[in-house]
Amino acid sequence: MTFPTVENGKSLLWEIPGNGITQPSYFLGTMHLMCAEDAMLSDNVKIIIRQTSQIYLEVDMDNAAELLTGFLAMQQDKGKSLDQVLSPAEYDRVQSFFTKHQPAVPFATLETQPPLLLSSTIYELMLPCE
Repeated sequence: MTFPTVENGKSLLWEIPGNGITQPSYFLGTMHLMCAEDAMLSDNVKIIIRQTSQIYLEVDMDNAAELLTGFLAMQQDKGKSLDQVLSPAEYDRVQSFFTKHQPAVPFATLETQPPLLLSSTIYELMLPCE
């Protein structure tokens, strides 16, 4: 992979060279857990996307079965609640956080969610987004 030339040396867009590739191929890194106003694509990325003949995404957002399969695969400890996978102190911290920051959602509904989903929810709640 080659790193595109950018002013600050950082980019989400990588060109993928290789044997037999006749047209440019690119990999666009994902942007997880950020405020919408921070998820800006550069003009160069927008130009490349407009010139692209095919795009493959990490997840097919139009395929409900694929989304459900992915969600179910995240459940590492199926059938276990948080109090069974966390220490009592950890459980109390998580419960206190959600009670304070998401009071409209009963904590009992969150107890059986996969840890990855809960951590993503915590990050979203902590972001300074409007």
